[in-house]
Amino acid sequence: AGAYGATDARKKRIWLAPISVDMGIARQVLIHEAVHAAQACPDGTYKPIGWKVSLPKSVEVKIKGILYKKYRRKNFDVEKEAFYMQSHPQALMEIRNALRQRCQ
Repeated sequence: AGAYGATDARKKRIWLAPISVDMGIARQVLIHEAVHAAQACPDGTYKPIGWKVSLPKSVEVKIKGILYKKYRRKNFDVEKEAFYMQSHPQALMEIRNALRQRCQ
């Protein structure tokens, strides 16, 4: 409830809420959740992959605000990476490559 998407690493499933399509944010939600899927491979433990994405300072500040307001501190690194990748122009290709390498 209240989530636009979710990742179940154990079952290797990504779920997108229908409202994300209605809101026009389905691509961003898919990227976010796919990053989590890649982060969880191969052992189901979410760990940052280490992608470097440069964002305008105003976007970074907004993401940090979301992190502090809605996420536990221990999840900041994986969530931050997922939020950052949402704006990466080659995100889907990068995620696909990571899934192929990490989730065999």
